[in-house]
Amino acid sequence: MERKKILIAPLDWGIGHATRCIPVIKKKLNEGHDIVLASNGRSKALLQSHFPELQFIDGIPDYAITYSETRFFMGHLMKQIPHILRAIKNENSWLKYAISKHRIDEVISDNRYGLYNTNIQTSIITHQILPIGPALLAPITHRIIKKYISHFDTCLIPDFEEESISLSGKLSHGNIPGNSNYIGPLSRFQNMASVENKSETIIFDYLIILSGPEPQRSKFEELMIRIFDGQNANVCLIGGKPEQNQSRQKNNIKIIPHLLDTWMKTTIDQSKNIITRSGYSTLMDLHALGRIALLIPTPGQTEQAYLAERHSNKFGFTSMSQDEISFSNIEHIFRTQ
Repeated sequence: MERKKILIAPLDWGIGHATRCIPVIKKKLNEGHDIVLASNGRSKALLQSHFPELQFIDGIPDYAITYSETRFFMGHLMKQIPHILRAIKNENSWLKYAISKHRIDEVISDNRYGLYNTNIQTSIITHQILPIGPALLAPITHRIIKKYISHFDTCLIPDFEEESISLSGKLSHGNIPGNSNYIGPLSRFQNMASVENKSETIIFDYLIILSGPEPQRSKFEELMIRIFDGQNANVCLIGGKPEQNQSRQKNNIKIIPHLLDTWMKTTIDQSKNIITRSGYSTLMDLHALGRIALLIPTPGQTEQAYLAERHSNKFGFTSMSQDEISFSNIEHIFRTQ
């Protein structure tokens, strides 16, 4: 196999795009390729914590998408489309510079639509081919996304091809681009199947896994701490903040900013009940470990609402809206699961 210098670059929207690049990076390293990375914010911090020996290329444009503090997520996002399109254009210009300066042979992008180039092999990883949104805007959005995907040699869909068992459902099944390939779910816990909890020491009654962009990540953290503080339960909260490393204890709650894969898996194994957002990368991680959870979709995020409903109906999860959360409601759900 020809040795290549491969640029892998995930979008910085929460940390899910970065976590699902971890098995891709490991695979390419095992194949003997030279890997360079590029990202921003928490995605960059996460990959640096996992691969401190790898080179990072600076200067990749930041989409800098802001998240609404209210439920009007889609409307807030639509207002940012001109800014996002400019970022994609700037990203494409940056890639031409990076290819020349760093002698890049191949690019693997995760949801960065500007990282295509006709002179080298380029692939994009995405499950958001047919995103859910307002009915009148959906056809236009789907056409725009397919147009950008067509610039890449390959679209890699991290899911099963058979829709009945797929984790993303209609988000990536239907009228998909002709250059698409289903590659199966991507998880940092691949080849790390979880053992039965009965053979592990259960340390935590509840494990809360936080993810997603601000300010909703912090609002959810504050809510969970408020609900569980002082309850007769041993709780662990993993904050999704790889840029921090200082854990703390608040009464019955252990608060950990971030865990590397092995420790994260151990904590999941040693937790009786799991509460998390219904982000797609989180769902792929839980699938890899054979665990289910109580899913709390981010308010106003239509994709997460759809995924929570799908996984509750098909894969044994349960879900509730953020407005319904109380300690008694959570206890009741896990008692009857």
